[in-house]
Amino acid sequence: MDSSAPPDLPKQGSGCGCLSTILLSPIALITLIAFNPYSPSEIHPAKRSRAWTRGELGSIRSALSIYYGDTQGAYPAALEALTTGRRYLPLIPRVETIEHGQRHGVAIYGADLCLGGSIDGKKLRDSGDWGYVNAPGSACHGIVFVDCTHRIPTGEGYPWWWRRGYEYSNELWFKW
Repeated sequence: MDSSAPPDLPKQGSGCGCLSTILLSPIALITLIAFNPYSPSEIHPAKRSRAWTRGELGSIRSALSIYYGDTQGAYPAALEALTTGRRYLPLIPRVETIEHGQRHGVAIYGADLCLGGSIDGKKLRDSGDWGYVNAPGSACHGIVFVDCTHRIPTGEGYPWWWRRGYEYSNELWFKW
């Protein structure tokens, strides 16, 4: 056999199967979407509400940071100031927890809630609303959190109020 000869080509009619692959790919994709075990309707309500609340808490914290920068280091007296003219937020988002359901309010707290630069969980009202500390001069001034003393479901182990839009170190862990 001559080594310079071209390799054997497939016989006519055997094909490479490319057309069938192209036709079956959309069918496989539709099947995967239809039978997805992780569809939004199947997500546990506790996980869904926790994810919603975390996302909205991050939105409020971002709006507060921008407000703080625009006002040369001042936090608003109330979170509703972030919605004036829809400049920072179109509206105060709802907070959603399993224990309190969907809430739309804001609980304003003073300096007495502050304990060494963190929130004293024993002094919360457990309203299920957003909590906001308006206490100029306090180490907690401008903190926004979920005003809920229940522990976050699905095994995280710490209470809702402890989550303020970013992760904490162990030094800020509240001792019950």
